[in-house]
Amino acid sequence: MQVAKDIKYADKQPIVPWGPRFTKSSENDMRINLAISAAFTAWILIKRNAEYKPLQFLAFAFVYRIFEKLKSFEPPVSPTYSEDGEDEGRTLRLGKRILRSLALVFGSITFASLAYTGILNLIEMAGSYIPAVLYNNQL
Repeated sequence: MQVAKDIKYADKQPIVPWGPRFTKSSENDMRINLAISAAFTAWILIKRNAEYKPLQFLAFAFVYRIFEKLKSFEPPVSPTYSEDGEDEGRTLRLGKRILRSLALVFGSITFASLAYTGILNLIEMAGSYIPAVLYNNQL
């Protein structure tokens, strides 16, 4: 008896249906992501001022990386051509993929920002002050 893949691999399904499927990243992908992050972190540490350019470039670098990664996981689709010879579903598929990429990256940035702010608020509530090293190095 055959078991459906959704049931067989239910523990590996994403929490949200549009989220990425569970997969082990290749070592090369992890190195590329680490290099991208290290380059932009170095830029931030060298500049040492409140500027959003490094964060913007970092975000869009990862949007592109996730966009390309999602493309490799899409199931093959037979194109349906209109009278003009254009694939009608291609634009919709690209739009969904870019929205997923943007949502994943900016959702992660939002979560990290809120977590950082929350930790600072907890430190301030517990000790009635924010350590000077954290306060002076906010970007």
